[in-house]
Parts: sequence; structure tokens; C-alpha cells
Amino acid sequence: MTATGDAGAIGDVSATLADVLEAGIGIDQLDVVVTSPDEVTGSGSPTVGLFLYDVSESPHESTLQREEVDTGTDRLAPLVVDLHYLVTAYPSGSGNDTQKAQRAHGLLGEAMWALRGDAVVRGSALRGSLDGELRISRGEPEDVIMDVWNTFPDTSYLPSVAYTVGPVALDAGEPAPVDRVESVTLRGDDG
Repeated sequence: MTATGDAGAIGDVSATLADVLEAGIGIDQLDVVVTSPDEVTGSGSPTVGLFLYDVSESPHESTLQREEVDTGTDRLAPLVVDLHYLVTAYPSGSGNDTQKAQRAHGLLGEAMWALRGDAVVRGSALRGSLDGELRISRGEPEDVIMDVWNTFPDTSYLPSVAYTVGPVALDAGEPAPVDRVESVTLRGDDG
């Protein structure tokens, strides 16, 4: 089944994933930030970053066709996308670098368990305009994760995990009236 939503559904998916991480990790004062790794600032609180690094049109589900709503109106078929996220746990708290890194590694493991435990999100757990079910699965191989990190040359690499979320069908909006062809006149060759 596909999750559906309006044009703002991509933001709704990010909000849903942040909620899943917060509920699944269950640490007081956990910060889940939806931003790129180079924008995450130091924090005394445990922090998990959720970075949407790619949106791809689902080749098996999208179509450029129009769908008939009723006689006289139609709309574009929904745009079906897969969303690709990078999940990163950031060092926090007091102690030396080794202690901070160990806490971050443990937090990354907890984030992975939270996303695995809620691999299908539905019902009231979906945010905004989302309806149906949202599927979360492990994403890209390690070389793709490194390619994402390499786009931030001034940011130190931290262990991360990629996830693919989708498919998500973005509704095309309001139907539009359609002028129907009622008759056709063909002319023969007059020559």
C-alpha cells in the first residue's frame, strides 16, 4: 500500500519520522533535527539528525497520465516518490571524545531499532495530510552514504545509516474541467 498526501506530504513524512524516532528512542531531552549534517550545532542533549538527501520518482508507480474524476473533469495522476534519508547520531554531553562517540554510537543503534520497530507507520502516527501506510526500509549502500557526506567537506564524518521511505503519492490537487471532443469532421482530398 502507498501513503498518500497533498503537495506538502514530503514535510509530513519528515515530521512522522521525527516522531517515530522520538517515541522509539524514549530518551528525555532527545533532539531530533531535520536538517543537513553541516547545519547541526553542538548540543548538550542527545541529538539524532534526519537529512532528506534525495527524492526520486518511483519508476513503477508514477504516471504522467490524467485520471478522470467524473464526466467533464480530470486531474493529473499522483506523483509517486521515494524519499531517501540519512540518519546520524551526534556526540553530546560531557566527557572525553571517546565517551561522547560511544554515546553517539549507542544512540544510532537505538534509532535503528526505532525505525525497524516501526517499519510500517499508519493511522494516527502519520502527520499532516498523510494517509495509508508509510514504509521504512534500509536504504543505500555505504558508498552512497559516503557520497552524501562528501558534499559537506567542512563537516567531520559521523557513522550514519540510510533509509528509504515510500512510496508516497503526492496528490495532484483539484480536478480541472475538461473540454470534450463532441464531433469530428474529416475532409477528403479535393484534388
